[in-house]
Amino acid sequence: MNLTHIPTDCPSNTTNLYLSNNNLDIISRKAFTKYSQLRYLDISDGHVTSIDQSAFDNLTHLKELSLFNNPMKTFVGNIFAPLDELQVLHISHDLLSTYPRESWSDVLHLTNVFTYGGPSNGSFAEIFSAMKSLKYLHSDIQIHVLCDCMFHVFDKTPLKYLEIKGKLMTIEKDTFSPLRFLSSLVIPNARFLKLSNTLPALHVFENRQMEELNLNNNFRVHGEFIITTDLFTYIGNICVKKLSLTFNGIRMINADAVQKMKYKHCLESLNLSNNDFDSHQLLTIWLFNLFTHLRRLDMSDNNNQFNQNKVKIDGIKRTRDNTDLFDNKSFNIVPSYYQILYYGFLRHLKS
Repeated sequence: MNLTHIPTDCPSNTTNLYLSNNNLDIISRKAFTKYSQLRYLDISDGHVTSIDQSAFDNLTHLKELSLFNNPMKTFVGNIFAPLDELQVLHISHDLLSTYPRESWSDVLHLTNVFTYGGPSNGSFAEIFSAMKSLKYLHSDIQIHVLCDCMFHVFDKTPLKYLEIKGKLMTIEKDTFSPLRFLSSLVIPNARFLKLSNTLPALHVFENRQMEELNLNNNFRVHGEFIITTDLFTYIGNICVKKLSLTFNGIRMINADAVQKMKYKHCLESLNLSNNDFDSHQLLTIWLFNLFTHLRRLDMSDNNNQFNQNKVKIDGIKRTRDNTDLFDNKSFNIVPSYYQILYYGFLRHLKS
């Protein structure tokens, strides 16, 4: 489509309206008045430059709004005021930062916010401090450093889930300190991060119960592929249920690192797939019984490219109880409470 205005020929009881990838330019006053039953509205990539203050009048049931990727630079008035049930917002960070301060109560009921771009000054916009119901934040940022002041506006928000994407290079040690209620942290695809300046930033979560820690596809550039005991302590001191470290090129986690985990009994899901583990893989098999509540383990698709001799004990591929690794008896070391086990690395050992 190549619409230049909001269509008026859709049924009045329309609940989902997709108007992305058009040339809408200016959203005029009361543009959506006919569609009072809308629950979802997408005007992303619509070349929108301005939205009239009354454009969203009558959309009292709208729950999700996407304004992604539009050239609009600032708000003309409090356009979110009529949106009493709005919970999910997709928007440029810099555009959101221009919303009139006297109308910040309009974002009070937002629970999920997806932003891109910014924050240009290293800190999230102050308007986030007004989001007293915010639980989920997904931000695709353009800066390279997460500084200690990055999340200070979230000190009193009940943020539970945070996903940060971007070309990150450094995370300062106290970056996450204001996130007092956070239970899930996801930082993917930041290959310029170092293990040594990422894991220490987790110290603020010490002794906290968390649902998820996801650091997938990071740490590739600087050659830090061994997680030492000291570094792993930052993870071990968190009572986390789900830990994912896939596609990180990890070659080894020091043996005593897992043994010394303070909260290994909290772990229910562990994903170490698509790394470069060598002899440590045998140790991982041995450690199954240390994770008393583990239900899901994924060690599949490990390359083993750094260990041509594979794993052997006394010249024979064996398990800890000295049985042949591929004898049926050897699988008795896998606890009965496992629900899902991906052990693709055993294929490498057998080859």
